[in-house]
Amino acid sequence: MEEETSNTKWIAVIGRALAFLCVQSEFMPNKTLLERADLLRKLGLSQAEAATLLDTTPHSLHSLRHQSKKRVKVKRATKKSKN
Repeated sequence: MEEETSNTKWIAVIGRALAFLCVQSEFMPNKTLLERADLLRKLGLSQAEAATLLDTTPHSLHSLRHQSKKRVKVKRATKKSKN
């Protein structure tokens, strides 16, 4: 039972390390902070864990996500008004 718990902890550590390597890789230099955070969330990290790996705060990520959604709504409204 103790070995199983230890293995589970190591799997979580390995998963977080791989997630960190993904967002720091050369394949993501043009990605925004929010896109990197979304990738980490899809890999199973919490918003707080993603923020820590990206050297920011969970509140900052929340604000970026809110601003992004707001921009999408404005674009849609502008597009509808033009048609």
